[in-house]
Amino acid sequence: GYQFFGVLYIGAILTKDGPKVIEFNARFGDPEAQVLLSRMESDLMQHIIDLDEGKRTEFKWKNESIVGVMLASKGYPDAYEKGHKVSGFDLNENYFVSGLKKQGDTFVTSGGRVILAIGKGDNVHDAQRAAYEKVSQIQSDHLFYRHD
Repeated sequence: GYQFFGVLYIGAILTKDGPKVIEFNARFGDPEAQVLLSRMESDLMQHIIDLDEGKRTEFKWKNESIVGVMLASKGYPDAYEKGHKVSGFDLNENYFVSGLKKQGDTFVTSGGRVILAIGKGDNVHDAQRAAYEKVSQIQSDHLFYRHD
């Protein structure tokens, strides 16, 4: 009987048998939102205000595909070490940092999910290739990522 106002997020994966639902959340997932919102052309905050006021809203999206590859600390999601050096990337729209901290002039791991590499392209295949190119630039002996 409660009215819902918020975000309903669906986590899905493409399989050889087609798309499958992994999860539903009433919040943005961190790397999922970073990929999705990178593609948004319209103003998210204005959409939230309009929806709160009961106004209709229409999201506008860039006409490109975006893929993100999350690099995580070895051992994640269980026990993982912190303090491992990470380099080879620029702080720009191609990377979202979530588990790094600066020690002097060096970035070191400070969490499980460390850095999300973003690839853009005319289609998912091109965006995926671009994301893995960004991944290949990151240098660390203590990160891993999925290849799916």
